[in-house]
Amino acid sequence: MLDIFPDPILEDEIFTTHNLDPDCDTIGRLLYEYGEKFILSALEDGKYAIAVENYLRMLDSLARHFIAEEHWNWFDDFYSPDYTVSRIGDKFIPYIRSGALAGESLEELEAGLTEIETSEAYQEYHMPSMIPFHDLKNAKTFMERHKRVMHDPDRASLY
Repeated sequence: MLDIFPDPILEDEIFTTHNLDPDCDTIGRLLYEYGEKFILSALEDGKYAIAVENYLRMLDSLARHFIAEEHWNWFDDFYSPDYTVSRIGDKFIPYIRSGALAGESLEELEAGLTEIETSEAYQEYHMPSMIPFHDLKNAKTFMERHKRVMHDPDRASLY
């Protein structure tokens, strides 16, 4: 098991009960701000170990709080934090494809995703639902995975 230590910002400022609202939009917005500051900037600066560690902390907090605060009571079909972690996770893919994010950092990401996959949130509710957990070197972004559906005129009104 990995040691994913909770981040005080995630625990004390983002995943709080006063941030629960319809679709958990406030949590989703705050997660994206956290991601920009602590994950995306680290990726851009080539600090892959930091980006991976912070992303895994985000996913771990999401999985734990999804269960603890029963987030499923706050949305019908659009759970904003799930889309947020997917959008942030998609940013890793070009770095993995290019080989820039490799070695220990990639191994840590893969091991962390495996651990998240064993969480109650994932096992019982498939949450987070839109990130690739395996074969990251060949992973597709959310848009690449759903390109056909997004361009299907019969389904376009769904998105």
